[in-house]
Amino acid sequence: GFLALAGDLGLGTLLMGQIPRHAGRAGGLVSAAFLVATLGSAALGVLYVIVLALVPGHRMALGDSGPDALLFVVGVAITGLVLVLDQTLLGVLRGAWHLTRNTVFAATKLLLLALALWLGAQSAAAVYATWLLGNVVSLLVLCVLVMRAGENLFPRADLRLLRGLSGAT
Repeated sequence: GFLALAGDLGLGTLLMGQIPRHAGRAGGLVSAAFLVATLGSAALGVLYVIVLALVPGHRMALGDSGPDALLFVVGVAITGLVLVLDQTLLGVLRGAWHLTRNTVFAATKLLLLALALWLGAQSAAAVYATWLLGNVVSLLVLCVLVMRAGENLFPRADLRLLRGLSGAT
């Protein structure tokens, strides 16, 4: 959570104030922020895994395998994305979508936790995977809501506009 929060670079807060100021280019600004937050969070996840591997006697809570490290990095990246996404939804007054995404996330995560327990998977990686899958399922549900509303799901990222606002982050 901490790595994702640091990796989102304050972009969710930035978007809440900047979307109304750039109404005609908001889609590109939001896409750019999503991209940067996801990549920034992933980069911090990778850095964490590398540093932890170099410290003698320390292990990742998930385990020391490549798949565990990949699961961790993808989880941090997706969390960085949803942190910015949730603030953006609130900033554009889509509270119902925000509530739906978070409800689906929580319900999916709890159902998957129960399934993992029933199957006997009690490792840290199994618990972490339920969190990641909960986020992925909630993002898919949100994509359906956005498409049903007739909004552009993937506007082209306007990195130039975002870079121009970098001082505000």
